[in-house]
Amino acid sequence: SRDSSVANHINNLALNEQQHPGQVRSLHEFSSSADQAARQEQPQQPQQPSNDAASIYEILSSMQRYPNHIPTQSKGLHSLWVLSWDSVNSTIIGRFGGIPLLLDSMRRNSNTMTLISNGISTLQNLAMDGANRDAIVESDGVKVITEVMAQFIEDKSIQQSGCTALANLANGCPEQKSHVAEGGGILAMMRAVEAHRGDESILRAAYQALRKLGFNPE
Repeated sequence: SRDSSVANHINNLALNEQQHPGQVRSLHEFSSSADQAARQEQPQQPQQPSNDAASIYEILSSMQRYPNHIPTQSKGLHSLWVLSWDSVNSTIIGRFGGIPLLLDSMRRNSNTMTLISNGISTLQNLAMDGANRDAIVESDGVKVITEVMAQFIEDKSIQQSGCTALANLANGCPEQKSHVAEGGGILAMMRAVEAHRGDESILRAAYQALRKLGFNPE
């Protein structure tokens, strides 16, 4: 059947990502390739992927189909947050084009706090991957992070995730560090620390980011 053929193709790509990290294609390329595999109708023995590539593909596809449906976007971002704690899944999310989708969702629904919290929490995990850092910077992600931190300054979870995301971005190349420093990241972290005095998670994340940027906060 078509569904089993697509499922087999997804499984094969998932296994390939584990064996050859960084070679998984974009969401658009992945979708076209999966459709082509379905048309070929070649029976294969199903293999169980060791990661969640199939789930990631379905989540991103749903978010892409319903960009203005807030429940779909918020649920999708929450699912990506859960999946992104695994480093392989985090890489796959980036390879499937998940970062531009995530940032677009946050821009489009900037007043929905639950959605924003899910999105920025996912970004902090995705930013631990080098290629994902490139995608976040190229998609103007630093601006999105600092803007939502300013908008929801009273929310500890958003501030902690924002500071951690900036710290992970500051762990990259000099260009990425520059984007954080010159894109308002330092000011955003200082405001977060000021607004939540005594919160160790926010202070720790901001401290780490500032040290990586060449500042000595002591």
